[in-house]
Amino acid sequence: LVEDKEGCIWAGTIKGLNKINSQNQVTSVRMKENETTITVTSSLLSKDGNLWFGTLSGVDKYGSEKAVRYTESNGLISNSIMTVLEDREGNLWIGTDGKGVAKLRYKGEVFRNFSVKNNLPNDNILSVFQDSHRDYWFGSPSGITRMKEDGTMETFTKTKSDMKLGLASNTYSIA
Repeated sequence: LVEDKEGCIWAGTIKGLNKINSQNQVTSVRMKENETTITVTSSLLSKDGNLWFGTLSGVDKYGSEKAVRYTESNGLISNSIMTVLEDREGNLWIGTDGKGVAKLRYKGEVFRNFSVKNNLPNDNILSVFQDSHRDYWFGSPSGITRMKEDGTMETFTKTKSDMKLGLASNTYSIA
């Protein structure tokens, strides 16, 4: 769920995207003509007023200009999106189901991808968060990973020997 600049509520579901206006009228929204329903997994209102929706078909951007869909065909690491975050610089961080994290540079439309090849413990990214120190945190089925500004990563996991030193579980969605 996300609220736009006009106060409309956008609700993503497993059967598509709906817009609810101030008169409680519900409209089904399609990204492309003749498109079958898409599964919406996450939503975001960016600082520049654009609406972003993570779907199982890529990332959709709605704004004052024409709607845009980012997919593997134009550089996105995966079409199966779990979460979307806008960082303090206006970049988008896109967590995927099986291929890691993609960073979309603000206004540059250039993707930088991070995966197990870059020391993520798992390529299924359930959540992304940026803390007050500008570090990024990625929640996955293998624990929580912090990526510092210099790109180094540290993963926190459940430990079997001493539960007081580890996480309660390895599967995390950071709230």
